[in-house]
Amino acid sequence: MGVIFFATTELFFTDDLDIHKCKLFHSILRFRILFVNFFRQTERWIERWQQGQMRRNVDPFMSTEYNETMDGILDGVCAVLFDMDGTLVETNIDFPLMRREMIDLAVRHGLAQSDVDGLDILSIVDLVSQTVMAESGQSAAREVKREAFRKLEEIEMVHSAEAREVPHARELIDRLHAEGIKVGIVTRNSRSAVELSMKRTGISGDVLLTRDDVANTKPHPDHLHLALSELGVDPEHAVMIGDHWMDVQAGKAAGTRTIGFLRPGHPDSFFDLCPPDMQITDLAELLDELNR
Repeated sequence: MGVIFFATTELFFTDDLDIHKCKLFHSILRFRILFVNFFRQTERWIERWQQGQMRRNVDPFMSTEYNETMDGILDGVCAVLFDMDGTLVETNIDFPLMRREMIDLAVRHGLAQSDVDGLDILSIVDLVSQTVMAESGQSAAREVKREAFRKLEEIEMVHSAEAREVPHARELIDRLHAEGIKVGIVTRNSRSAVELSMKRTGISGDVLLTRDDVANTKPHPDHLHLALSELGVDPEHAVMIGDHWMDVQAGKAAGTRTIGFLRPGHPDSFFDLCPPDMQITDLAELLDELNR
């Protein structure tokens, strides 16, 4: 369309212009503007749909039944991937505040509340970045994403300084290592906040991948695939453990086994949106499995 328009404008500016040609020129110009705006809006709709699919959709054929025992869940496992916050450490990060800040950022850049309804915090950041890129280019988009991540990290750092170990977390990691099983930590938090939590609690793994280290975070399977690649383990020989259904969703998408860690305050139906292969309420249950 840009080439046609350029050729057309050249024609009009090199010929003698009369009133009819001027009218036709302006009609073409208006049509081009409308077309470009429609194309950009369509791109945004497609991007929002793609971002929302992994986070909003529920497979209508997905079972909501959980296995009642842990038998076999760790058989043949060579690596365990853990979520961080809520799974290995408690930080009490103010996620509602983080979400409000990102919604404010979206509104400042011309998005409506309805545009971000149903999106998680990092998906809102992605949508704002894509919107800015369509309107102002890649450089502006990178800057708005840096601004968003600075605000999120600021909130995370406040609470990470008070991080506490989830009961049995270090004991479980030590036992996995003793069994020759590698440990990876995959988290949507910032690296600075996670490293502060790890320093305070003494928790560590063989691989750590935060949102700062990957292009696509959980529930996208790339986050897990990259961790497993660094560990040298195939997905079918790994298990993903997390306290959110997005952890389970990421594990299923990546091809690993999945364990949902149901924390206090969550209803029994919390993982119904994406049921794990197993559900636990205490990390000690995995120690019991390893002791069999």
